[in-house]
Amino acid sequence: MSLLTRKEWIIDSVYQNCKGPGTGTLAYVRGGTENVVDLDKVRSIFWDNGQFDTFDASGNYHSYTWNITNKDSTNLTIISESNYTISGKILKLDATHFVFYDSTNNAIDFQKAKD
Repeated sequence: MSLLTRKEWIIDSVYQNCKGPGTGTLAYVRGGTENVVDLDKVRSIFWDNGQFDTFDASGNYHSYTWNITNKDSTNLTIISESNYTISGKILKLDATHFVFYDSTNNAIDFQKAKD
């Protein structure tokens, strides 16, 4: 999990309404002019101790918890302060890219490590 933790992740693009391979609607692209949502301010850091710090689309800070829920380290759960749970699957993770299928919200988030 060292690929995931201790680095700042920013949203590169988001597809909403994903119900399977090849489905969904492009809602956000960093630097785009026709985005459905503005995620330019979203920043996230996963910490080794299970804490997840993030700034939302409005720039507000939140502290959540996170954990991996399977042996192959692909099922990720994030729990908010109010116990709202986001569950999904890590589709790609390397030193600079993090792709997450958010099954709670039917979205795919393409994130990159901030330079």
